[in-house]
Amino acid sequence: MTIRSIHAFSVALIASFAGLIAGPTRAESSLPFNEMVIVSPYDAGGAADMIARKVADELGKNLGVTAIVENRPGAGTIIGSNHVAQAKPDGSVLLLTATNHVINPATRKSLPYDTIADFTPIGLVVSAANVLFINPSIPANTLQEFIALAKEKPGTLTFATNSVGSGNHLSGELLKSMAGFDMTHVSYGGGAQGVAAVLGNHVSAGFASLPNVQSYFQDGQLKALAVTGSERLEAAPEIPTVAESGLDGYETLSIFVLLGPAGMSEETEKTIENALKEVMSNDEIKQFFSSQGLVVGDLYGAEFAQYIEAEIKKWSSVVENAGIEKQ
Repeated sequence: MTIRSIHAFSVALIASFAGLIAGPTRAESSLPFNEMVIVSPYDAGGAADMIARKVADELGKNLGVTAIVENRPGAGTIIGSNHVAQAKPDGSVLLLTATNHVINPATRKSLPYDTIADFTPIGLVVSAANVLFINPSIPANTLQEFIALAKEKPGTLTFATNSVGSGNHLSGELLKSMAGFDMTHVSYGGGAQGVAAVLGNHVSAGFASLPNVQSYFQDGQLKALAVTGSERLEAAPEIPTVAESGLDGYETLSIFVLLGPAGMSEETEKTIENALKEVMSNDEIKQFFSSQGLVVGDLYGAEFAQYIEAEIKKWSSVVENAGIEKQ
């Protein structure tokens, strides 16, 4: 081999290694953009915003694009959702929203978009069960005893949530409907205010995520009755589920989902979906969300679309049975 050929071979070899190190990923070669915007229809700083930023960071790395979060709060997530519904369907603008998405069709007189037809379902990112808790002065230690007390003294028990039509409000209404008892809803300006109201014995009960109330259970300031999900919480396995407590089939979750505008190509949708699967299957990511009281989802594509439709129907039925007036 001549010196010239050796030099040429060396250059080619170096270029080959450089390509392996810095070359584009499979996703880079198929996505028609290099910057992605994930819209969070919530204020910065909250749980939804935290989830959106973590997903944007990891999803961007996986896809080989720059991914940023854009907060577009307002009108119960409608402003941000409508922005994505009208976006170019090339996958460069996505929506990371929460339970409001499947509740709004039931609680709003009208929406500027169709919750199903105007979005491409990508995946269930994370979910969280909440805990039904009461003030220690309430003479009940189990959900069955609480329900029996409510039936014995109808109209005397109350429960606090952050707002009318919220997921926690409807969780209470579903509980009342399935168990056949009365409990008056009291709306507060936020979840923390609702917890404070139960701590102060101004309200009998409330619903909240475990991290927001666990310390109060440990020091006896609140009593936990049941978990709203279908399984016990890893961080508090001593708390039974509502279903275990006698209401088989009861399940309500706070969900965080990733959607795109309708009309995305199958190739683009699958590229993003597969990237999300890879991100959410990472043990470090699972541990990160678990530390926040969240469970990584495992629903994607068509199966996820069916789940969204089922949730919309469920909450529409709850709202109708509870007689909640649409806004």
